[in-house]
Amino acid sequence: MILRIHDLKLFMILGAHAWEQEKPREASLDLAVEYDASKAMAGDLLTDALDYDILARQLKEALEPQRIALIEHLAGKALDIVFRVTPALRAEITVTKPGAMPTAKAVSFTLARSRKEAA
Repeated sequence: MILRIHDLKLFMILGAHAWEQEKPREASLDLAVEYDASKAMAGDLLTDALDYDILARQLKEALEPQRIALIEHLAGKALDIVFRVTPALRAEITVTKPGAMPTAKAVSFTLARSRKEAA
């Protein structure tokens, strides 16, 4: 069972070039979080589900204040948070950075891990 969060907006210093370090810019996260949702499907209680609102807030609160040069590093940090705050068995994240280069709309990086690999 997979829960997905699409286009979670972050506003942060993200980039290795000097011009990218001048002010916060937009990046977005797409997450796929695999977990056992059988209790939530049977009982309809939020306490039995992965609370995606809490996950989104924790990602934003932890990541937005940081200055990160590489989208690969941001993806790794985000997955660390997913495994720390959810019962995820496996997760995949795509970091998208609009305007990273003048000849493309955006650049993205995708990283996937299981809970075993995250430990």
